[in-house]
Amino acid sequence: MKQNKNNSRWLVIASLSMVGLIGSIDFASASVNSETRKAASRAGAATVAEISFSKESVDLSDGAKKELQEAISAAGKKGEIKEVRVAAWADQEYPPKGVALAGSQIDLAEKRAESVQSYLKQSLNVSDVSTINMAERPTGIQNMLKTPGAKTKNILENSGAAPTGSDQTGLFGLKGKASQAVIMIYYKK
Repeated sequence: MKQNKNNSRWLVIASLSMVGLIGSIDFASASVNSETRKAASRAGAATVAEISFSKESVDLSDGAKKELQEAISAAGKKGEIKEVRVAAWADQEYPPKGVALAGSQIDLAEKRAESVQSYLKQSLNVSDVSTINMAERPTGIQNMLKTPGAKTKNILENSGAAPTGSDQTGLFGLKGKASQAVIMIYYKK
């Protein structure tokens, strides 16, 4: 009987490892996968968190608010916050090159980013919050000028943190970002 319990434990641990749940725990968010952590680090962020939205909703759930509170609180204990960047997705993944999402999806991502921005500024007293609409690709001019939004989008995509289709979202879609927002926190130097 004891042998079966040990085998069961190892099976659960192996299963969790295979779907990426072990090893993806970050102090700011247990749900942030390794690609997103790597992208945030490449973008210069010191801390990263991730929240989810209900389909077609721009409202922050109590869980999302708690996640934001914990991320900002933990970051504030480690250093002075310079800036927070909010990359928000619509109910679809980041569009592949040459594809434009519907206007309603672009508006949804924009409103989600604004919802997070408003909450961070008004409820958590974060003064500098910028938003990035992940339902739109950067324009040629934005890429040429290397705007912070274009750089962040390119880093997220190139690191696998902004999949452009279901073939890139991994087992059970765990790497997908549709209906989510990534919050990157930067410290003053």
